[in-house]
Amino acid sequence: MELGRSSNPDLNAFFGSVGDSLYTHFMVLTLEGYPDVVAAAATESWLWYFYFVGFIMFSSMVLMNVVTGIVCESVINTANNEEIANHVYAQESVKFREVLTTFLESQSYDLSQEITFGQFQEIIHCRPVREALHTLDICLEIEDDQLFQILDEDGNGRLDFDEFVMSLLRLRGSKDTMHSLLVQGDLIKGSQAMMARLREIEEDLQTGSRVLCDALQSRLTARVEDMLRTHRE
Repeated sequence: MELGRSSNPDLNAFFGSVGDSLYTHFMVLTLEGYPDVVAAAATESWLWYFYFVGFIMFSSMVLMNVVTGIVCESVINTANNEEIANHVYAQESVKFREVLTTFLESQSYDLSQEITFGQFQEIIHCRPVREALHTLDICLEIEDDQLFQILDEDGNGRLDFDEFVMSLLRLRGSKDTMHSLLVQGDLIKGSQAMMARLREIEEDLQTGSRVLCDALQSRLTARVEDMLRTHRE
């Protein structure tokens, strides 16, 4: 390189060989110590300022384009994977519903009726149902009452068919994450307890407000009667 033939020892150190030149350009690209390199080159000609400014701008633009391309590719791949996953999930959901519907109808279950805990135990221990649940990687290693509690989010002790199917599909892939499933059960249990307590508080507030309203109405009525009586006298 032209700068490597200079008598300037700094330029010889930066550009004395091809390897030194490549390393120096990499150093300039990373903006590490580039002022020293540019200042040394400028002792030969001020035109080197334009060279290094152009090199930095061009290299930065190339790097930005590379990073942008990688990010865009990752986003597109993620979107495609999500679309495929959603499509697979939709197909599995339809197939799972068909399997459950066929089995329950073959066992004379009325799908319009709600499923109790006893019926849930009968259904969940049937071999065809368990095979379908294993296909979706649904965890069956917990107790029946815990699983039923997780499915029964509103805590009314019953499940309609749609709620039963959708709740099971919500547990898809939980086979290897039993701990998180137990945590989910504890959260649902806590949520149910909190909702029950909120209902009790609401009932207490309604009762208290009725008592206060009745007391206020009685006092107002008595006050009006006293005023009317005084006016007549």
